[in-house]
Amino acid sequence: MSDQPPTPPEQPPGWAAPGGGSPSPPGWGPAPTGATPPGQGPYPPPAAGQPPFPAGGYGPPPGYGPPPGYGPPPGYGPPPGYGYAPYGYGYAPPQNDKGATTALVLGIVGVVCCGLMGPFAIWEGVKSRRRIKDANGALTGDGMALAGIILGSIAIAWMAIAIIFVLVSASLSSTSGTSQ
Repeated sequence: MSDQPPTPPEQPPGWAAPGGGSPSPPGWGPAPTGATPPGQGPYPPPAAGQPPFPAGGYGPPPGYGPPPGYGPPPGYGPPPGYGYAPYGYGYAPPQNDKGATTALVLGIVGVVCCGLMGPFAIWEGVKSRRRIKDANGALTGDGMALAGIILGSIAIAWMAIAIIFVLVSASLSSTSGTSQ
């Protein structure tokens, strides 16, 4: 260890050590003439006898504003705020037809539980598809109505197969018991 202080790091060209009065960094020119020193605003101080500017600087000076008696005309409220547009602006999104949902539910119930719901699912699905077609895009749910028709048809087919199976098994059991 030596008694010599450590050497400062090497400075880039054009820069000087702190406290030295060397030129500005590269790309920076001399300070503009007439520039305000740091900590002072760009405006001169108020003249003698004038109050200083308010700290916020917002709003009209005291004594200014709308004259009394002005505001919205009688019978009118303030302008609408944000939220939904007033009536007559934009368009309503298409609504799902309730009959299509009913047809789908009846078709599912007909397949799962009771085949007797199949004809009602077909009937409601056909009515719903006709309403959707006549609405020109204001109603949706054509796929659900079609699914209700298909499921209703499957329910009817299973019910028909079950009836045929019961009739055949009943006729076979009755004929086998009489031929002894």
